[in-house]
Amino acid sequence: MFAYTNEDHENPIDIALIDWQLLREASPVFDISFFVYTIAAPEVLDNLTQYLDFYYQHLSETISELGSNPDVLYPKSVFDQEWKQHGKYGFGMAFISVRMMLAGNDEVMKMEEINLANTEDVSKMYAKFKKQKEFIARMKFLAKHVIKNNLL
Repeated sequence: MFAYTNEDHENPIDIALIDWQLLREASPVFDISFFVYTIAAPEVLDNLTQYLDFYYQHLSETISELGSNPDVLYPKSVFDQEWKQHGKYGFGMAFISVRMMLAGNDEVMKMEEINLANTEDVSKMYAKFKKQKEFIARMKFLAKHVIKNNLL
């Protein structure tokens, strides 16, 4: 998407890239969970309820600005229930995403080269890498968090 200074759309001043590969109709909880469990710092997770409340407040304001009633369209009770049900999604995705974020360029397999039917290829995806200890520590912290918060 491009932002322009004038109506003739000749000189873009800004650009926003949108990744459509995981696009589907689903609860916003999936996106929040993915975001939280793949990049949030421990301080954020320690105060996650406050951040979820903050998110829902702004989501409700946006729903209202768009002309709908958030108490009817997407009540807080539904949001909270969906978090309890689907909050673990981001934890599962973190096993792949966090490893990829921590791996060096020379340690990441090209997806087009992976044959998921070949167990040897799949096991290569999880071979040791330089930041293995950081990855394990992060995943342990996340596991403790989702268990403590009854998401698993």
